[in-house]
Amino acid sequence: MIDSDDLKYINDLYGHDAGDAALKTFAKVPEDNFGQLGKVCRNGGDEFAVFLKRTTRTEGRAIFKKLFRQKLTFSYQGKDYPYTISLGFAVYPDQGASREELLNKADTALYAVKMTGKGTMAAYHPDMVKEGRAQLGFNLRDLAVNLPGAFFIYRADDGKILFC
Repeated sequence: MIDSDDLKYINDLYGHDAGDAALKTFAKVPEDNFGQLGKVCRNGGDEFAVFLKRTTRTEGRAIFKKLFRQKLTFSYQGKDYPYTISLGFAVYPDQGASREELLNKADTALYAVKMTGKGTMAAYHPDMVKEGRAQLGFNLRDLAVNLPGAFFIYRADDGKILFC
């Protein structure tokens, strides 16, 4: 699973036309990088699923690392803007026997990347969880960097402090 980072931020900062330009540019990235190696599908919004044929975990990681060495930019009104992506992956058959299992586990790995800083990749690990995803649609680092003041974020049901 591959997701462009901060598309909402691009929309909010530069406008929806810029966000559309970023999405159109980003949509070409998975196809250009992986189209010959497997199947690329849009999963919704700015998220894409990639299924690589006959590829080991080590081979997949090397292929994905090439993607992260590329400078990713989109152009809007004659100016280039950099952006980053996040990627989570799972391996057949070790981590899933069906597409649905693999997608779910790759999505869990992608979510772990998003919650710990974005702009990188991770392989699925059983200790990863998507707990609280429906309630928390942002990265805690983003809050710390972009919002002034001090605050607590805690889970209402058990009072566990998630961020201070």
